[in-house]
Amino acid sequence: MITWEFLLDFGSFRDLQRHRKGVCRIPKLTVKYGFESWYLDQLSPEIKEEAENLLREIESDIVELGDGLEVQYYIPMGYKIPCKNTYGLMATVYITELRSGKTVHPTMRKIAQGMYERLMEKFPNLKLYTDLSEDEFSYKRGGQDIIEKK
Repeated sequence: MITWEFLLDFGSFRDLQRHRKGVCRIPKLTVKYGFESWYLDQLSPEIKEEAENLLREIESDIVELGDGLEVQYYIPMGYKIPCKNTYGLMATVYITELRSGKTVHPTMRKIAQGMYERLMEKFPNLKLYTDLSEDEFSYKRGGQDIIEKK
């Protein structure tokens, strides 16, 4: 069994949480770890400044709301949360290979590539088919969805 601990934005966490071959704890949402900068870096400077101002307002509102569980519904999905996931080796290999592809969200892809690096340190003879290439824009990401096949 391998336990992984990392910070990940809640949106990408929801994608990772779908893997059932292990334990993926659901943390309490918080603004404590900040908003994932990847999202803000995609914006023009003017819109980025506007978004940062809005996030400051949201954080202020959250402090005023207190610490009740209902506050979690107010926190945008781009905020980072602490993840603690435990998988067997085969499940870890599967997640590392699957979530390193170019069609995976860049924040999750970075985690999967980091998992690959740690695995190679610990198990240098392990054969993995992990995509370690740089991120690039892909139209394929926009076409992916979970829908019923007819």
